[in-house]
Order: sequence, then C-alpha cells, then structure tokens
Amino acid sequence: MSRRPRNNIARLPHELRYRVCSLLHDGCEYGEIRAALAPDLPSGTKLHNSTFAAYKAGAEYARYLEENRQWSERCERRRWAASMVNDGDGPRSSADVAAFEITEQLYDLAAGGILETGKDVARVANAIATMQRTQIAAEKAERDTRIQALEDEHASEVAELNARIAALEAALEEKTGSKTVDAVAVQDTMDEILGVKK
Repeated sequence: MSRRPRNNIARLPHELRYRVCSLLHDGCEYGEIRAALAPDLPSGTKLHNSTFAAYKAGAEYARYLEENRQWSERCERRRWAASMVNDGDGPRSSADVAAFEITEQLYDLAAGGILETGKDVARVANAIATMQRTQIAAEKAERDTRIQALEDEHASEVAELNARIAALEAALEEKTGSKTVDAVAVQDTMDEILGVKK
C-alpha cells in the first residue's frame, strides 16, 4: 500500500509543485507563493506556512535544488567554453565543435583541480589552437580550390568566345575580303535592296 503524501503541496500536480520549487528557490515569501498559485489550486486546498516549511525541508525540493545546481554548472561550463572558441562567438564548424567540447573538458579538469599549473592549461590551449589553425588552413585550401575552378571555367569560356569571333572574322574576310565591316557599304546595300533613293 502506497503512503499518502504528508502535506498539501506534495498532493499537488507536478506542474504546481515545480512552480512552488521555483518560487521558493527565487526567495519568494510564502504569502507571495500562495497568491501566485491561488488561481490554479484545487478547491479547498490550504497552504499554511508550516506546509511550505515542511516541503522546503523535504526530498523533492532537495532534488530540485540539486538538478538546478547541475543545470547551472552545465550552463556555466558551456558559457566558459563558448568564450574560448571563436572569440566568444561559440562553435561554427566541426573543428569548432571539437574545440568547444575539449574546452568544456578543460573547464571540468580545472574545476576538479586536475589542471593545477599554467603549463597544463597552456598544453590544452595549444592543442585547441592547433586544431583551429588546421581548420582555417583546410577552409583556405577549399576556398582557393573553388576560386581556381571558377577562374579555369572563366578562361575556358573566354577562349571559346575568342574562337567564335575568329571564325566569324574568317568567314567575313572570305566573303568581303576584309575582317572588318564597312558600315557605309552595308548601308548602301540595304538602301539598294529596299529601293531607297538617295
């Protein structure tokens, strides 16, 4: 047979209990919490100061505090790692993600007292810097390859156009004896064809 919850807060739905934990953690007075919960409380539910005090001393609120502490620690670790990668912009490439993960580990090692000397930190920082330099070099090589491909394509198109121009000039020379067009002669021929009198 399951034991009944000992106080009225423990009998509330999870969402309301979570709000109680959050409000307690934020330092709200018991009266403020009662007022905040009043619209959502089941009819007839009484929350006395002693009820809040007992809940605050209980296991569920202790779990909430521990989970909140762990979450804050994870967030702090990620903020610290992000500040070390890309001048604070955080990870953008796969190498940055790897650097980010390594930097998070660095935070854990420093927080745990494993990295005790500047030499240890410098060694890890150098590894991260080397990885980022490698990524930058790879990105530059890829960019240079794309630029060279575009230049080769452009040169090929220019050569093709020059060949077509040369072929047209050769055909023009064969028919007219000249590679250039005599605009006056063309006008005279058009006038003659159209019967325009001068």
